[in-house]
Formats: sequence, structure tokens, C-alpha cells
Amino acid sequence: AVVVGWPDAPPPPGGYGIIYALDAGWSFATLREALVLQGSTQAAGPVRPTVVVGIGWPGPGLIDLARRGPDLIEAPGAAATLALLTDTILPRVEAVLPVDPRHRMVLGHSYGGAFALRAGFARPDLFSHVAAGSPSLWTDPEAYAPPPGPRPAVLLTIGALERPAAAKAAGIAPDRVARLAER
Repeated sequence: AVVVGWPDAPPPPGGYGIIYALDAGWSFATLREALVLQGSTQAAGPVRPTVVVGIGWPGPGLIDLARRGPDLIEAPGAAATLALLTDTILPRVEAVLPVDPRHRMVLGHSYGGAFALRAGFARPDLFSHVAAGSPSLWTDPEAYAPPPGPRPAVLLTIGALERPAAAKAAGIAPDRVARLAER
């Protein structure tokens, strides 16, 4: 399933910025509201009017936990998801909305973050930016090394309790702390 939100503001001369966000059920509404607020007159500074494209799986919440792994990190499914994004979703959205390709981001969290990194590194010609929150790099560490040559700007974030020492100090279960240390 694909959901699209676009700004009320007219596009800038070069076109809108655009974010392709995985796990639409978790990310779409928050991103859309943040962009609306940042584009308001109360915002601290100018923010490029940005389109948000949420990509999810059919179902009540656009999240299908059983399909996320196979579709986002396992090689055949991730390749098919990337092809769907780059060959179908992106051209259809950008055929009807003026988009600046210099401001095109792919964004994801956890498995979605791992996918976003792979997508950005595989297609730097399409994605100028990657945002990966707590990406599941442990699934295939060698696959997430940036290749030589051009690559997108990358924002990589992790939660404070993903650090083993912080998780242990916070009283997180010992088995979880051990998994964090291993990863």
C-alpha cells in the first residue's frame, strides 16, 4: 500500500523535496505532521515543502511484521521491494508531482533502516539522502558498507538503550543486553 501527502504550498522552482518512508503505518502520519509544522509560519526557519510517500503492507495498520524481514532484508525480497520502489512507485508519484531529485530521500527504521541504506547505496542516482533509524545492520554487516563512488548523504541514528552499557544500567533484560553486545 502506498499513501502520499503533499504540502499546501506551491512547489519551489526546482520542485518539492520528497521522502519515501518505509513502514507507513509507523512513519507516515508523524512525518506528514512534522513537515506541516515545519512549513508553518511559526517554524524556526524555512523548510523546503516536502512530499511524503508512505510505503506499507496491506492490512489494518500498514504493518505486516511477518513480511517485513523477507521484504526488507532478505536478498530476493529486498531486491523486489527496491524494484517496486524505483520502477513503479517513484515514477508514478513523480509523474504527477513536481519533485527535485536533488532532495529525494529514502527513510526507514530497523529492517526499514537497513533497507534504506541498501537502497541509497544501490541507487545513488535516485536517492540524494538516506535516513536510517536503528538499522538492523547485524542482519548482514558486510552488505551495508558504502560502495566506492558517489553516494547519498546519510543520517544514521540509534536509540540510547541500544548501547549495551546503557541498556544494562537501565535494567533491560540480560538476554537483550547480550544480543546488543553481540551485534
